[in-house]
Amino acid sequence: MLLCFAIQGSVEEIVFRGWMLSAIARKFNVAWGVGLSSLIFVGLHLNFSLNWLDILNLVLFSLFACAWAIKKNSIWGIMGWHAGWNWLLATGFQLPVTGMDLNLPALLVALTPQGSVYLTGGHQGPEGSIACTVFFAAGMLYLLRRAD
Repeated sequence: MLLCFAIQGSVEEIVFRGWMLSAIARKFNVAWGVGLSSLIFVGLHLNFSLNWLDILNLVLFSLFACAWAIKKNSIWGIMGWHAGWNWLLATGFQLPVTGMDLNLPALLVALTPQGSVYLTGGHQGPEGSIACTVFFAAGMLYLLRRAD
């Protein structure tokens, strides 16, 4: 399970940003590619336990990943980032990732979320927090405004 969880982010990037984004962008344009690949990515992650912030963060993450792939003209960086993010949260800090908890001992330090669900992400893990909202929005804007 751990190995599957660690590479799952890379597989998502290959499918959604590597194949789907580029195929739709070639057929129509980049805006359509970003919009449709993000819509499908979010749709496949939806479940009844998600709140509005969880869904917003899924959208922002997908836009962040699209911006990274487009700016770098490569998916290698976002593949590594996504896999590293999933691995670090689940294995490094023993936190849920996208609502899944592996129940493995933490390799770095076991974090116990305390406080408002908007600050901790609740059952979703840090991905459902305001901190991630700010991070993904700022990261996306930085990538879009950055000159290469």
